[in-house]
Amino acid sequence: MLKFFKSMEPKRELVPLEKISHNIKLALEKCEPDMIKYEKFAVLICTGSFSPVHVMHLQIFKLARKFLESKNIHVVGGFISPSHDRYVSNKLLKDAIRAEHRIKMCQLVCAQEDWLDVSTWECAQVSIIFYQI
Repeated sequence: MLKFFKSMEPKRELVPLEKISHNIKLALEKCEPDMIKYEKFAVLICTGSFSPVHVMHLQIFKLARKFLESKNIHVVGGFISPSHDRYVSNKLLKDAIRAEHRIKMCQLVCAQEDWLDVSTWECAQVSIIFYQI
């Protein structure tokens, strides 16, 4: 069982961390040194087909960020995580867009944001990932 979970660990190239690292550094620089241990940070993630990605996907992130920051939680990053091709094919049938194209569209959207990036980890798995809430 441990081997199964080990194989699911994200590879660095599938989960880019450069924007998040940069934003954590900026947030920490703004904090009073003796208050750092009380600061709260968050990274947002949204999975879905993103077939295609559109303005409301971006709006979801912006609204969530605004809400969390109103509660004094620093949002240092966010990931758009396009779903596996099999999931999208089952959902959208002939209208499905292949992962490579969905990823590229998401990357174009995220290039305009200093805190959002694309995680390709979910697309790179051997099968569909079902998340528990």
